[in-house]
Amino acid sequence: MSLIPPAYAKHLDERRALVGIMVIAALALLIPTAVRLVAFDGMPPGGTSYYSMRMAGHLLTAADPSWDPLSYQGRPYIYNPYHFLLAGIAPVANPGIISLMLPPLLGIVAAFLFLVLLRRLGIELETRFVVSLLLILSPLFISVFTQSTRMPLLVVLMLGAASLYLSERQALRFLGISLFALIPLFGLVHTIAFLLLLIVHHFANRDRLPCFLSALAIVVAGGALYQFSLVSYVGLSGHSPFAGQNLLSSIVSDLGSEAGFGVFNMLLALIGIVIIWRKKRQYRLFYILLLALVAVALLFGREAHLYLAFVFAFLGGVAFVTLAGRNWEAGLIRNLTLGIIVCGVLFSPVSYLNRTSTMPPTPEMADALAWLGRNAEPDSVVLSHYSRGHWVTYFAGLPVVMDSNVAYAPQAAERYADSAGIFSSRSLETTRALLDRWYVDYIFIDPEMKHGLVWRKDDEGLLFLFRNNETFKNVYENHDVQVWQMLRG
Repeated sequence: MSLIPPAYAKHLDERRALVGIMVIAALALLIPTAVRLVAFDGMPPGGTSYYSMRMAGHLLTAADPSWDPLSYQGRPYIYNPYHFLLAGIAPVANPGIISLMLPPLLGIVAAFLFLVLLRRLGIELETRFVVSLLLILSPLFISVFTQSTRMPLLVVLMLGAASLYLSERQALRFLGISLFALIPLFGLVHTIAFLLLLIVHHFANRDRLPCFLSALAIVVAGGALYQFSLVSYVGLSGHSPFAGQNLLSSIVSDLGSEAGFGVFNMLLALIGIVIIWRKKRQYRLFYILLLALVAVALLFGREAHLYLAFVFAFLGGVAFVTLAGRNWEAGLIRNLTLGIIVCGVLFSPVSYLNRTSTMPPTPEMADALAWLGRNAEPDSVVLSHYSRGHWVTYFAGLPVVMDSNVAYAPQAAERYADSAGIFSSRSLETTRALLDRWYVDYIFIDPEMKHGLVWRKDDEGLLFLFRNNETFKNVYENHDVQVWQMLRG
């Protein structure tokens, strides 16, 4: 029996569900993209988008693509499938427009594939429509599919391969298993998360053992081979210097997280857990999966949050459909309750859409860094907040002390600590010593850095030391975007 009353369910069929989900996904992803096109000269949001664009060009033009001379003042380049995709498209279209438009288009494809996957998992139409809707309207989904990173391509690959794996046709199942071999190329965290999903699905259904063993062997073998090659190439990845960040603000979108969950999405997921707890024997593997994914998310950070978004969407969908379908003593209370939930769920994506539409970099930042690239010596080293590193390397084409791509980076913890020391110290001697250690020639500062990201007062730390005109010179300023030169005698 359907959990949604017949008066609502009769208006929903497969075609309308598909069209509705695709249209909503297009609106959620293309609205911020349109704002970027009009107000930001088509500049993609975020920092990693610019790393992707730079490395796509690097693959096409560098004499030795295996070496990145700009990130962390020089480091081995870890090959990324998404960069190869961008490099393949770059000769026929503007790289900036590609990086802006490709993620939303992949997001629309992902919404379609997710709906197909839910149908092949045997979930009824009303539930899979609500689950898909909650996923699409989650801030994390919008974040992933509005920034030009490897994640949009990975999600489409996973959803497409899983849909093929669940097909009744043997040829399509074989194609899906073959595509599984590409997943380890996106990193260890995604290999682990996908293995968890694969194992839990098999033991929940206990069918197609040869297919499961083949898929498991391909992913495990591919992951082991890739990790062995990576360690042989660049060594072991060190401890992330960002591990101590505030956990709550990093996972809750409404508290400022760039890739987090809405409060009402989490609340609905909690209600979903309570609902299916009554059938805990039937869902015990699901609880194991949830706990395992939470552990992966805590261990590996932001990229692993995406897998929890799918689980939270499923739990939230179960909760909403159950609440909508139950018998309420008072229709007014039912409508008010569901209305509050809908408004709460919509608040997070609307708020996040506003943030992502105005997310830096701004044209003023790009102009400042382009000026620096034209006027500085080619080997000049630039210091800024690590989240600005990819903008510096892309627009200025100059090496940076550090950026946000910390995995396998040389001396990442030392660079992070010394950067923090430079920004906070009011001792000229200490600051000069740290700047000399990393051969810093220029310092790039933007308004966000001066208003909370690094400093809160105008005379705090390095901002105070800038008054010493024998050591620092303000060589560029535009709309509170500044470039300071380190003077050496």
